[in-house]
Amino acid sequence: MTPSSPRHVVVVGSAGDIGAAIVDHFRVRGDRVVGWQRSAPGDSSIEVVAVDVANPESIARAAADTLERLGRIDVVVYAAGWLRLADIDEFDVDTWDEMFNVNVRGLFLVAKHLVRPGSVTALIPIGSVAAHVGANESFAYTATKGGARSLSIALAQVFAPHTRVVVVSPAWVDGGFTDQVKAGVDSAAEIDDLAREVHLAGRMCTPEEVAHVVGFVASDGASFMTGTEVFVDGGFMVKR
Repeated sequence: MTPSSPRHVVVVGSAGDIGAAIVDHFRVRGDRVVGWQRSAPGDSSIEVVAVDVANPESIARAAADTLERLGRIDVVVYAAGWLRLADIDEFDVDTWDEMFNVNVRGLFLVAKHLVRPGSVTALIPIGSVAAHVGANESFAYTATKGGARSLSIALAQVFAPHTRVVVVSPAWVDGGFTDQVKAGVDSAAEIDDLAREVHLAGRMCTPEEVAHVVGFVASDGASFMTGTEVFVDGGFMVKR
């Protein structure tokens, strides 16, 4: 389906599985998409800006570049994220700071430099059910996702009424961080078995399913949604 008025969309973290699916969703719709990722590929079907979201100067430069390219920005999706798993006794301060820099501070800086009242209609951070539940080795990730969720609620107030802010929070996604977890265990099949157990849907979410929800949240059909969180969790939160 081609829209009558294509939008200008920035997807931060466009190289990840979820980010790439979101890029594809908007491209199919006919929107112009600029992807932000750590390095620009040699060949890409979209415009890409190289950026390190843990670096404030890099974000400021990327924002100026993007605004110059597009003139205006209609939708911003923050899909950048970083995960490290370790028990608290083995978790070092530098890793803690780096996770917060990417997962929380990066969102703040992107909002600061890209969101312009009257232009950006929707800011959509990708959250996680981890903001609400924790485990020993993912305690830091829970802290960062909880911080990003609270920041998003605050940003909805800051940018109202011109820009809506809605967090889209998946449960376990097939790819990305789940692949990282699988690589760190003896049997990846055990992760798949556990996914069937903890989700009412009996499986993990796909990146495309997250992207479809992001697309709806960015649309006029969600025009009264702001300052809230939408779960794409296959019943994970209910089953907990």
